[in-house]
Amino acid sequence: MTFFVSCTDATKNLTGLLQLMINAVEAQKFELAKEHQDKFALIDKTTRRKLSLKLFTSETTKKFEVAMTELNTKKFSNTEKLVHLTETLTDVYGQPVLFIIDEIDRIAPIKGLASFLKSHSSSILKFALVGIGANQGELIADHASIHRQLMTVMVKPMSQEELESIVERTEEYLAENDEPFEFSADARTRLARVASGFPWFVHVIGQSALLLADELGTRDVVTKTINEAIIELASNRFARMYYDLYQQAVRDSPQREYVLRLCALWSDEDIPTSEIYPRAKRLGVAAPSNYLGHLTQANCGTILVRSHQQSRALYRFKDDMFKVYVRARPSLYEGFKEETEAAMRA
Repeated sequence: MTFFVSCTDATKNLTGLLQLMINAVEAQKFELAKEHQDKFALIDKTTRRKLSLKLFTSETTKKFEVAMTELNTKKFSNTEKLVHLTETLTDVYGQPVLFIIDEIDRIAPIKGLASFLKSHSSSILKFALVGIGANQGELIADHASIHRQLMTVMVKPMSQEELESIVERTEEYLAENDEPFEFSADARTRLARVASGFPWFVHVIGQSALLLADELGTRDVVTKTINEAIIELASNRFARMYYDLYQQAVRDSPQREYVLRLCALWSDEDIPTSEIYPRAKRLGVAAPSNYLGHLTQANCGTILVRSHQQSRALYRFKDDMFKVYVRARPSLYEGFKEETEAAMRA
């Protein structure tokens, strides 16, 4: 039995997170009360998603409601209440319970979470934490031995073929709705390569390309259309958050834009300063270490962070999607995009 909760800015601490999970369980009885219910819902305060499970008869639903009514939890702590609720679910339905906790990085590291997970994870109660971090220690850090109980699932960037399949499915969808558009093979390849594993860029750039083609009165999306859509990234309203972050990072400093773009062009996750500084100097940046330092500071958006590999001077982008955005969009200063690309090839 699976419940979905999503952390928000209002989820300040462990108590708030436990309350989200309690709300999800208590809301479930209303879902089960529907006649001939054949689906469970993944529920949080604002989201309802469906996950197919077994068919629950009205008799089982009644049994669950009775058990919930008999369970007096007024004097329980949130931890005790959640555990008792999940035990009731398992007793009634004979199934273990899984909580999917999304966007855990928005509240990480949260004090007491690791201790709670270590004490209460069992054969009938499991937790799946979903979040972005350089390593699991950034998400859970308050109990040293918790890492022996974690099973990490790394979510890799999508492959070229997977990204191109998004375009193919879009073409099929549009054709079914009497709006046939066709991306050329080169256009699909160009779009997938620019996206660099992130489907968000396929959606945003692909949408712009479709609109451009429609304005031109054609149903064919070619490489030129994709290139024009990439240029529009700098003004695309769906990419506004990255536009603002780029402006904050560069501001009135051409030297900082050189360093930012050189770092974005480095193909590996960890960016060695020994490779960036010489290239920056060839582009006329006298003290590149100063400008790289600016990019680690909050007033420039904290674009870069020190890599956890401390053997060398290594940095990485705090947000890998922003790294892709920097590579794709035009530079603020004319010609800088082409100059930094040439410097990386040299």
